[in-house]
Amino acid sequence: MKIINLENGDFILNSEITIKRNMVFNEVNELNINKNCNDLGNGYAWIYLKKFEINQLYFFINICFFEKKIKMISFSFFEKFENDLTWDNWSEAKELKNQIKFEKWLCETVGEERNFKWGNITSNYDAKSLTSNIVINYLD
Repeated sequence: MKIINLENGDFILNSEITIKRNMVFNEVNELNINKNCNDLGNGYAWIYLKKFEINQLYFFINICFFEKKIKMISFSFFEKFENDLTWDNWSEAKELKNQIKFEKWLCETVGEERNFKWGNITSNYDAKSLTSNIVINYLD
């Protein structure tokens, strides 16, 4: 199953649930999925989906909203569910390997072109948060 619709930027969780790039916070929050929410009180709010299985991969998905509108989706995935993800077993080398894995996945599923009329897709290692992920940024 395709996860990212490259024509419109929609993020497809499964055959019943799609996070559309123009959805607002309440629409996503009302979906019948296991999630946590965090309203930062400054116009930004987040919805977190943990351990969401797509195509036999386990995803950690963070959806960022600004003034109730989706701004970006950040996600990472693992081949098996790692219940013991803690700072005790974290290493920069492991995170950098994850970033390489995410970049390879993007090349295979999205291709080399990552800029679209609706936004862009990147993979990165964020030294500030010490995590690697794939980020879908939506244009206004």
